[in-house]
This record gives sequence, C-alpha cells and structure tokens, in this order.
Amino acid sequence: TVPFDSVSIFTDNTSNPVVHADRYKISVVDTCNNESVLSLAHRTLHLSVSPNGMGSGYQLLWVDHYEGFTFYTYRIFRGTSPSNLIQIDSIQNTLTSYTDTTTLPGPFYYFVAAVKPEPCNVNLGKTMGGPYSHSISNIDEGIIDKIGIFQKPVYNNT
Repeated sequence: TVPFDSVSIFTDNTSNPVVHADRYKISVVDTCNNESVLSLAHRTLHLSVSPNGMGSGYQLLWVDHYEGFTFYTYRIFRGTSPSNLIQIDSIQNTLTSYTDTTTLPGPFYYFVAAVKPEPCNVNLGKTMGGPYSHSISNIDEGIIDKIGIFQKPVYNNT
C-alpha cells in the first residue's frame, strides 16, 4: 500500500526472483474505500544461466516473454560482479534465450532487460533514480568449476 501523495514504487518483499517470475496487477482505493478495476498485468523476467555445453560460455534462458509494456528489444548484460554489469548485446523481443560464447574466465553475473521505448519519467528526486527505461530480470550467476560441473549460487532474497 502506498498513499496517494507518495511516489508509487512497490517492493515485494515476499518475491523470490532467483526461483521464479511473479505476475502483478494493481488497483487504487479511494477515500471511500472503493477499489478500482485491476490494471493490466506486469510479469517480471526470471533468468536462469547454465553452461552452454559447448566447452565455454553460458546459455541464458528467461520466462517466455516480459509482460507489462510494449517493447521491441531485450538488452543482455554481463559482469564479474553484480555491481559492474555492462551491456554485451541486444536481441529482438520475440526471443527468450541467448548464448554467450565468451572464452573469458568466469564466474560471470548476467541480467536481461526489456527496454521501454519511451522512458517513464516520475518526479522522484535523485535518491529514487529515474527515468525508468527498462524492466530487468533477476541477476543470475554462471559458474563452471575446475572439472566442468555447474554449481548454482545461493542468494539472499533482497
């Protein structure tokens, strides 16, 4: 719940984006306690990463498609930590997988972003960020150990 005079940014503390995507609809409740009809759905992107089976690189797979706004492009990001991810490619919105054929030593972190054609500008101030120009997946990590067995990382739900 967010008061009408506050910025409408929501954090679902019960969500576990490492395990699955979530789907949301929102409504508005007025001062007489009347609730509006539900909005169109928004579904988050759930990304999973695994070795691509070809000796190097990683296979990225995400939920069948992003749901929430019309878009045309996914951006693919990679980095050696969650704080230094950079865009490595972009693909059309009808695709839901990507193979990173890098031969660089890992581990790597990845995320996928559905790019909003026109950013949503909200009067927030610097602490809240913005404009909002994409919806991003969870950050997932691909690890191949010394004998080539995939190890799935453990994340805190933050």
